[in-house]
Amino acid sequence: MSRIFISTFLLIIPLVLSGCLNEEDNTTNSSEISSKTPPDLRIEVGDTTVKPVRGTYNWSYTKKDGTSTSKHAASAAPPVLVKEQQSVIVTPDSKVNLYFDEEPKSYKVKIWDPEKNEVKRSYEEVVIPQEDGKVIYEILANWEHGKVSFAFSLHVDSK
Repeated sequence: MSRIFISTFLLIIPLVLSGCLNEEDNTTNSSEISSKTPPDLRIEVGDTTVKPVRGTYNWSYTKKDGTSTSKHAASAAPPVLVKEQQSVIVTPDSKVNLYFDEEPKSYKVKIWDPEKNEVKRSYEEVVIPQEDGKVIYEILANWEHGKVSFAFSLHVDSK
C-alpha cells in the first residue's frame, strides 16, 4: 500500500512541476492594453473640461499569439452625436486645448453644418468662429493602429 502511495506521489510531482513551468504569463503590459482600444480625448476650454463623444472608428492590434484583430464601429454624423450634449459657452478668443491619451500621428478639425449635416470647413487646430451660436466640431485623429472620430460642440457668445 505504501509502495502504491509513493509511486503515485512520484508520478504526480513531475506533472505538477511541469504544469507550473509551462504556465503562461497572463499579465498584460500597459502598451498592449492601450493598443487594444482607441485612445480617449479630453478637451479643455479655460477651466472647463469638455468630454467629446467617440464616433466612427477603425482600430487594429496584434495579439500575443501574433494574430491581428480589427474593430470597426460606425456611428451617426457629429451633429447627431452631440445633439443632446450641453455646449460650453466660449468667446471667439477662447483657447481650446486637445489632450489625447496617446498623441496621434496627425489630426484634422472639422466644423459641421447641422442643417445640411455636412462639413463646412476643415482646420489643423480648433478655430472658434466670430459668429454667435452653436458650433459642432469633429476631430478626426490618425494613429498607427487606426482612425478615430470625436465630436463635441461649443456655443460661441461674443457679448
